[in-house]
Amino acid sequence: MARFPFGIPNTWYMVAYSDEIQGDELKSLPYLGQNLIAFRGSEGRVSVLDGYCPHLGANLAVGGTCEGGTVRCPFHGWRYDETGACIEVPYAKRIPQEARLRQFHVLERNGMIFVWHGAEESEPFFEIPEIPEWHDPAWTDRWMRFEWTIKTHPQEISENGVDRQHFESVHLMEPVADFQLRFDGPRYFWSTGVKKELETDPDYSDEFTMHGENHGIAYSLIRHRGHFNTIAITNFTAVDRETVCMKMGILAERNGMESGELEAELEIYMLEHGKVAEQDFRIWENKRYLAQPKLVESEQLIAEHRKWAEQFYADEASR
Repeated sequence: MARFPFGIPNTWYMVAYSDEIQGDELKSLPYLGQNLIAFRGSEGRVSVLDGYCPHLGANLAVGGTCEGGTVRCPFHGWRYDETGACIEVPYAKRIPQEARLRQFHVLERNGMIFVWHGAEESEPFFEIPEIPEWHDPAWTDRWMRFEWTIKTHPQEISENGVDRQHFESVHLMEPVADFQLRFDGPRYFWSTGVKKELETDPDYSDEFTMHGENHGIAYSLIRHRGHFNTIAITNFTAVDRETVCMKMGILAERNGMESGELEAELEIYMLEHGKVAEQDFRIWENKRYLAQPKLVESEQLIAEHRKWAEQFYADEASR
């Protein structure tokens, strides 16, 4: 019996950082319940295709090669361009008309690469926005990266973001400002203020504001304003229907400090983002999804979030 009553939501999923796909490299992407491959085409754009050759089913991610923006199958040498079309069969003049790999919608933004999950003929209905801090010299120029594989579902993690009561009970964040939340189409926006002692330094505490924006059900951006100003982008990338690869990237404002000085002083502060995220994992991996939870009046945002999430299950591809 499935642990969750829904499949993989239709939304953008981060599958790699931009610098992880370079030159004539073929990258395996074991996400979205599929076997995907990624590479850069002839003009440098990232292409993501189905990873099984339609000839006899060879796994292109195992032994396949990228040649000048095309992919060659390791089994019989059939070659595919960045759109997925077969452009060469080494031992035949006629190429089968339907010999092609499914091509997925790709968005490269803020140093991250996203793939759209949905029916093959469907179009994305929103985008991940550009952030002004990326490429801003006043901010760090590379994401501090965290990654975890968790037995849960993207909707459970997204719902966690509107569960303001758990901020205090799980994360030991003392509220100092009201929690505000607004749903807007495929997005929601929230803000609050909290005071927290750092796990990495018990003698130090920080009071800060958090301004969050979620675009789709698998992307969360939080701007922290406190002793340091940071941005935490967390992506809930579905591996399959019951597993998530959680990818978190952190940027920080330099405050006029040189890189070496900044890294030394910020390291503990930035690592705290990862510590906070990990506090939820044991709960997510061991809880069960209740279709009709017994909520109290102050928890109605959870019910609103579940209604909002329904828009990401519009076709059978996600079931």
